[in-house]
Amino acid sequence: MTLPTPISEFLWATDKDWRVTTKLVDFPFQVDEKGAHFVQLKHTFSFVWLYFRVRRPELKGDPFDQTLTYVAGDQVYFVTSNGKGNFYTANQATNLGEDPEHYAPKWDLVQIPYFLRQYLIQGGYADWLTGDGQQDKSNGAEVLANAALEFEADKLQRQGGQVRRIKWRQI
Repeated sequence: MTLPTPISEFLWATDKDWRVTTKLVDFPFQVDEKGAHFVQLKHTFSFVWLYFRVRRPELKGDPFDQTLTYVAGDQVYFVTSNGKGNFYTANQATNLGEDPEHYAPKWDLVQIPYFLRQYLIQGGYADWLTGDGQQDKSNGAEVLANAALEFEADKLQRQGGQVRRIKWRQI
């Protein structure tokens, strides 16, 4: 059982899959702290196609402990037999020793959004340089990391559709 996809930003809502047809009816919506609310609908509908971004993951798990049981929603950091470490979230209760590698159906890999890739690479490099005592180089790498993050934030703001254009008229 996979947990539902947590939505972060609603971008577009239609009555049909936009990848299959161009004959769509857009559903206007407003977003608040409770989620998206559809407004001013001209006809009734029973199904909505949502185009959205997933919520950023929260990496909060302690290392996996074989002597513990976990419940749905618990997160752990686990290193597989091939040496790759990842965060996993239990999607159901586990028994003692049921790790993400050998009991995969009980665990979901915590996915890191692709758009954070460049930021994480540059930010990790900046942190490594700081730890190595190379503060001057670290400052430059941190500037590049922040620039990558600002680029993605700007892209999100422009694509999100939640920013209204300024209405003006010439006198």
